[in-house]
Amino acid sequence: MGFGSVTLALLPIVGYGTCGAMERGVDKVGAARRGSPTTWSYRTPRGLELMVQLATDGSLTYRITVGSTTEPWLVSSPKVPRPRVWCSGAWEDFSDAGSITEHGSTAFSFSVLYTSSGSRTAVNGNGVQLNVTFEYCPDTEIFVFRQTFPLGCSNSTGLDIPTLAGSSYNSTSVPLSEFPVWDYSATSLLRSHLGYLTWAGVFAYTRASQGIGLAGYMGGSEGGPVVLFEPEVVNRPAMVMSPYEEFMSSILALRRVGAVGNTATQQCSQGGGSFETNVDYNHHDFPGSMRTNVSTAAACCTACDVDNACRAWSWIANGSLAGNCYMKWSSVGRYPANGHVSGEVHKNLVLVAGVQGRISSIPAGHTTAVVIAGAESGGVRSALAQWGASLRNRHNSTRADLGQAETMLSAWTDNGAYWFGRNKPTATDLVDTINDMINQGLPVRSLQLDPWAWDPMCNATLFVPLKELSANMSGIPFTLYTSYWCPTTSANHFQLPFLDSIHFEVFQDGTFRQQQFAQVSPNSSFVLYDRLLAPYTGNLAGYEVDFLSYYPLLVPEFRSTLDSAAVWARGMADAATKHGVNLQYCMALPSWLLQSLEFPSVTNARASDDNFPTNLHRWRIGYTAMLHWPLRLRSFMDVIWSSAVQPGNEYGMNRSNIELQVAVAALSAGPVGFGDGPKFSNTTVVMWTCTADGRLLRPSVPATPIDRMLDGDRSPTQIDDPEPEIWDAASRVGDLVFWSLLVVDVYPAMQVSFPELFLPSELAPASGWPADTSMYTVVDLARCANGTTLEYCASLVPTDGGGFSVQTTTVGSATAHDWVVLSMSPVCPSGAVLLGELGKIVAVSPDRFETVQCTNTGFVVTILPSKVPDTVDLVVSLGDTILHVQVVQNAGKRAHVECFNFPRYCNVSSI
Repeated sequence: MGFGSVTLALLPIVGYGTCGAMERGVDKVGAARRGSPTTWSYRTPRGLELMVQLATDGSLTYRITVGSTTEPWLVSSPKVPRPRVWCSGAWEDFSDAGSITEHGSTAFSFSVLYTSSGSRTAVNGNGVQLNVTFEYCPDTEIFVFRQTFPLGCSNSTGLDIPTLAGSSYNSTSVPLSEFPVWDYSATSLLRSHLGYLTWAGVFAYTRASQGIGLAGYMGGSEGGPVVLFEPEVVNRPAMVMSPYEEFMSSILALRRVGAVGNTATQQCSQGGGSFETNVDYNHHDFPGSMRTNVSTAAACCTACDVDNACRAWSWIANGSLAGNCYMKWSSVGRYPANGHVSGEVHKNLVLVAGVQGRISSIPAGHTTAVVIAGAESGGVRSALAQWGASLRNRHNSTRADLGQAETMLSAWTDNGAYWFGRNKPTATDLVDTINDMINQGLPVRSLQLDPWAWDPMCNATLFVPLKELSANMSGIPFTLYTSYWCPTTSANHFQLPFLDSIHFEVFQDGTFRQQQFAQVSPNSSFVLYDRLLAPYTGNLAGYEVDFLSYYPLLVPEFRSTLDSAAVWARGMADAATKHGVNLQYCMALPSWLLQSLEFPSVTNARASDDNFPTNLHRWRIGYTAMLHWPLRLRSFMDVIWSSAVQPGNEYGMNRSNIELQVAVAALSAGPVGFGDGPKFSNTTVVMWTCTADGRLLRPSVPATPIDRMLDGDRSPTQIDDPEPEIWDAASRVGDLVFWSLLVVDVYPAMQVSFPELFLPSELAPASGWPADTSMYTVVDLARCANGTTLEYCASLVPTDGGGFSVQTTTVGSATAHDWVVLSMSPVCPSGAVLLGELGKIVAVSPDRFETVQCTNTGFVVTILPSKVPDTVDLVVSLGDTILHVQVVQNAGKRAHVECFNFPRYCNVSSI
């Protein structure tokens, strides 16, 4: 390696622009002597403490503790005592670094500069340098771990990059730089005790997982943020770790340390001692990873050990598939499987962060960073809220005002809709379907047109002019769709440079087929999408961008050039901003969702896989919303139906869990799109979601699982069978906060405590909630009959830690989940309660109610105006008696409702 040096440098944080303007603090270390060991530490007001020690030989020890615990949640790996970087065709680990030449610190930062010997080359031939910095950002109370390349790094290629075994994707699982490097040994809390939640894969959904010890964790290019938490605790401590910037080229990954075969030689030769007989691990096979004619379970185990990405395996002992060996990234999801033998291979691993390993060149001055946010109490969603706020602050992130596609009822023709694929509609079919919905009283306000609408797709020519189509649909605007383009014709047609993908396999019609696509060159992205959008300005409700997972994984330039993917996305986003159109991201990896922080026009994202009838688990979008909402992205559930039986549909099948999917869509706080065929809409079910003029009735915050749902070794986004789910969604109206609780397959009853509910700090009223409203009601509005007593249909819950019971009538099945939506309302000091609006999923929505205000004798409600006449059926409790109040609203007028406890009545007027 040659003889290098290490320097601890005083670097101004303001120069990085990461944490906002800050003054230098007092040197917490003091005037340490040159060459002596140095210690730096900082404890946040939220109870996270970072301690760093720098030895005279340049090795670093650092750890993060939470609250009063003495054992660190995260500690640096002793196997990798210094940062590493792959540069000029070899690893530089600075192991021969000389003595420290300078060191010091500020209250907010601690930096170490590593330099290789002069024989190593970088961009300018002056050696390899890597500056690592520990930062505390007081404005957002986070820690940032930064890598900076003062001299850049050339010839980064040549790194041995294990991909997911047999995957048609080229997911990079190894970074070319490593800092921080966390211990993942068997005795570490990270591996042995801490709960985790992470998002990965397409839609940030298909490979999401939760459990203990990162058991199902999949990092690399397809991975995303990681949440760590103390399991089985209410108001639990939690922290979030993710890239802080340069999202398309920064990754977290588990990397192997030590030689291949060392761990498995003993494990795999022991046979049944570590193997599980008649067991398989569900949903975690690497695509295309099956190996045939493997003679024994031990041989399958050994094959897993040799594959760096493999952490678990399953071997079939008998039957028609005997000898098949399947490589897996996780053992999560154990299930009985006769004749299967499965096991884990416990490898020596470290959790690392750095620049994605296929980047070919890093320019001088390039910087990337990892952020850690969290607190010693408050729970997972509170930690995610802090993490999201820090990222939005770092990137000055704003989202465009929500448009018609996000705020009004819409119809869709995506995969899962009646009109899709081989069931391609004509213009007349679309006109008839939309007009039929309108004639049924369904206030559809936009229509999404999927790829079949382009004729052909590669020439971006619509099969029917939008203006003509719109004119026959009462002026309804459209959400357009594009994905990738044809590799042979697009460049000539558009007269723009395009980039071809590698060839890859897609499983289609029972076989694997070779495919290739093209995408416009990043520097021409704005020109292309400006051209595509310009002819339809004024007729667009939104624009869906599909197959986003393909581009950074399958287009060589996108994955090897540092900013290529981000530049491409920025061009599209800027074109959308120019034309006043909001973008929906579809099939996005977590990195795309983070990158969208820089694009105001990206306002919503698909939260799960396509909703075709056999995809039974995809309603569990609350887990994806936990990632979307901190970034202020709205979650979209994809196409739903309002009736289960629709003959002539593309799939030739009926659909299950119709009403549950509608409830989930309404609670998402995002777009709601129905894909019913002509004359198949159920008016009652559709109107659960909106007002008479089509305005969606959304909560202020989307429904997400309470922390208790994160306990246990499972991957909820991949489970078809019933599992208990309890999600909550908060709505603030005036100075009062209401909740909607989705309860699915909870039987027998479970107790929920008030502190388990989530209320973001920005929604908490300044007047001192919850002290001002010390009691809440929990009700199933459908049970609150007019004239009955409050106790018949409601539970009273004190906000100072009180609990309440929730349950469904039974445990459902994969095709018939049992569910209920409960509404929670504050009890006014007079005892009066607005329980909500009957016949709506979100019983008290800020999209319906402008104000709700308690008075000395009851409460006052102002209902927002509707563009068409509307009827609002209120359920209230006055003097502990249930009263139904029908409010008939004139078009364009607000309704004013004042309710009194004694005598029990409500006065309704128009304003």
